[in-house]
Amino acid sequence: MSYSDVEVTDVDALLSSADPVIIDMRDQQSQSRGHLPAARSASDETIGQLIRQRRTDPAVLVYCYHGNQSRDLCSFLNQMGLNNVHNLAGGWEAWERFKASNSEVGKKA
Repeated sequence: MSYSDVEVTDVDALLSSADPVIIDMRDQQSQSRGHLPAARSASDETIGQLIRQRRTDPAVLVYCYHGNQSRDLCSFLNQMGLNNVHNLAGGWEAWERFKASNSEVGKKA
């Protein structure tokens, strides 16, 4: 594997330390219901921009529904010369469960 899986518990740290380009592979309707801050759609234009930026090796976080389809894009980006690529393990579904469980903990405190 030429990219790293990032657990939902580590996403906030990645967002604050690496300022990654965030790519959402889900369909537009799903994206409109919620997405990570500053997430971009996985369009040809977005992917092309990343490939052109490979010399600066930007951090990239990719996610989809369950964390499986995004692995293919992570591998592709790595093959194109990007080395700081991360896949959100469990995808958007894991992120929503994580956020929901954290908000429940906050309500009980």
